[in-house]
Amino acid sequence: MTNNQIKYMIEVAQTGSVNQAARNLFISQSALSNAIMSVEQEFGRKIFNRSSHGMTLTAFGKLFIAYITPIHQQLTQLYAMRSSSAGGNTPSLSIISNGFYYISDIVAAMGQSHQASGLRISLQEDYGGNVSDVIANGMADLGVVRLWNCYRERNLESFAGAKLIYHPVAELQVGVDVSRRSPLYESAGEDISPEELAGYPQI
Repeated sequence: MTNNQIKYMIEVAQTGSVNQAARNLFISQSALSNAIMSVEQEFGRKIFNRSSHGMTLTAFGKLFIAYITPIHQQLTQLYAMRSSSAGGNTPSLSIISNGFYYISDIVAAMGQSHQASGLRISLQEDYGGNVSDVIANGMADLGVVRLWNCYRERNLESFAGAKLIYHPVAELQVGVDVSRRSPLYESAGEDISPEELAGYPQI
């Protein structure tokens, strides 16, 4: 498996679409599909389930992505070190998040406002729960994570054990998606109370 194939597999896992991943990677869909098939043949296991709704990870695929993501991040850091040594002491900031759609907009705005200083900002997304490990191992400078109330104490203990400093940014309510077939779809307003959800299966 090549470095490019590692990057391709992670991009498809994140986008859930060969078409979108190919556009993001600036390669053809056929080249990306061939790369996926090549890796699946190499490991003798299916990594993605293919359907009309897109690409989803198999059970093995989730494990596969969890293993290759830190490898990809380490390679990215190594190449960044090579670039910085070739170009002098260029200031840099490496950010990792576990999937906030607005982070890329913030990073782009930061890049524009600090353009004169030559600051190089890189953004990684992680869906395998490895953000704290990436920061603790020095592969990123800043992480943006979401903490669920039920895991909060355990997460904070983990951060403290890794000597990471946690700063809360916002406290948000859980979002609920309701399909047209649900009786709650016709509810007035945009909010649904916990009492209204009480009679429905919950995860």
